Amino acid sequence: MKTIFVPTDFSAVAENAAQYAVKIAGAIGARVKLFNSFRIAAESPLAPQVAWPLYDYNAVVENTTAALNKLAGQLTHADETRRVEVLTACESSAGNVAEMVNEKAVEDRVCLTVIGTSGAGDVQKFFLGSTSNDMIGKTTVPLLLVPPKHAYKPIRRIAIATDLSDQEIEVVQSVASLARYFKAELVLFHVTKNNYQYEGKVDAYLRDVTNRINYNNVFYRHVQNTDVNRGLEWIAEHGMIDMLAIIHREHNFFDQLFSRSHTHHAAKHIDIPLLVYPCASKRFIAPNF
Repeated sequence: MKTIFVPTDFSAVAENAAQYAVKIAGAIGARVKLFNSFRIAAESPLAPQVAWPLYDYNAVVENTTAALNKLAGQLTHADETRRVEVLTACESSAGNVAEMVNEKAVEDRVCLTVIGTSGAGDVQKFFLGSTSNDMIGKTTVPLLLVPPKHAYKPIRRIAIATDLSDQEIEVVQSVASLARYFKAELVLFHVTKNNYQYEGKVDAYLRDVTNRINYNNVFYRHVQNTDVNRGLEWIAEHGMIDMLAIIHREHNFFDQLFSRSHTHHAAKHIDIPLLVYPCASKRFIAPNF
């Protein structure tokens, strides 16, 4: 059975992301696994000299597990489809929490990890010392970032930001498999300074997509802009889309969007869920949902 992984810190932002994940899970026939990771004292420079009392550790585990079970009950009660199974897991970490989350996601062979973002142009710590930036860099499975005030609604149109690369076809296939559950339009957006030199490449790319992804509800849209961030803002504001999918390319396209110097400018305009695929060299799998 497909599994959607939802790390949480029990904040309102995280709960909103969990509610969104449950809706997606109900649509695609998946279960949701809630997960909380807390850092242990071993991360302290004085850890070899200081032992964390067993009582404190057990109390943290007990309280965290109770909170997870309470949230699971709320999500299950709110599931109108009555098809979603909500599991819980609590584990400690002596290292980077984002790395641990990714390791657990890979271990459970999840199809998607869902987290909340702090939103409003401010990338803050989203749970226990890890940041959404950190998760983007560490994840090897698709990662869905849900804005804090975004309420779920049926998905009618999903946009994919593309640079017309052959390496993207696997991702387009994966996003198409998600769109199929909603009978949603899949729009391939290409942001460039101008259009004329790309016409032949666009035709070849669309032929390749059509031949390989087995989904007919696919469209292409060119956005002319000298700045990638502003082009994506235009897509989010005027594309009438319910989700934006993008491939994380280190030192390239995605860094322009999520580098610290551009985060505030971009995030305050992109207020829809952002589906992030790791670059091919890091990708664990581009799943068929």
